[in-house]
Amino acid sequence: MDNNELLDDLDHPENPQNVRFAGFWVRVGASMIDFFIVLPIVGLGVFNALQYKSLTLALILIVLQSIYKPLMEFKYGATVGKMATKLKVVSYNFKEITLNQSILRNGFYLLGFFTSLVTNFTLFSNPEFLEITDMIKLSEWQAQQDTDYMSLASSMLLTFSIMFVPADLRKQGLHDKIAQTFCIHK
Repeated sequence: MDNNELLDDLDHPENPQNVRFAGFWVRVGASMIDFFIVLPIVGLGVFNALQYKSLTLALILIVLQSIYKPLMEFKYGATVGKMATKLKVVSYNFKEITLNQSILRNGFYLLGFFTSLVTNFTLFSNPEFLEITDMIKLSEWQAQQDTDYMSLASSMLLTFSIMFVPADLRKQGLHDKIAQTFCIHK
């Protein structure tokens, strides 16, 4: 049986009884918890950009942030936020997801981190950046850079993907459909 047939037949024997697909708001709640999990890394990144000015540290922090979701969902089937809200990411056969599925599922999210890498290389290689020490000036300066459109495009793709969730019968975002995954209640 291929994945499309499985999707069409939710009463299939591989489908656990009473599966509940995770809706929009519970997933927003899980994302908020995950935001607080990575907040110390974000804070260190802001401190680095304003005071320390280390491109190496900036790149390490971007990599740490970018691997959080894909690695947690591959290894544990959930991020800390999903665990706290009792959600799990599964494949179409309701089994653990593969690393490839996790990377595909988080592709739009990872695209945002790729744009951060480009932005940080641009930022740290500009001599004007070294003199900026407050958040308002940093935000204004970043908005004037040529890489700002990449961040906007990445955010729009992620938002578009998420907008599928409330309207979909199985509460799948575009990213779930691409990776052939579901987010379900445990």
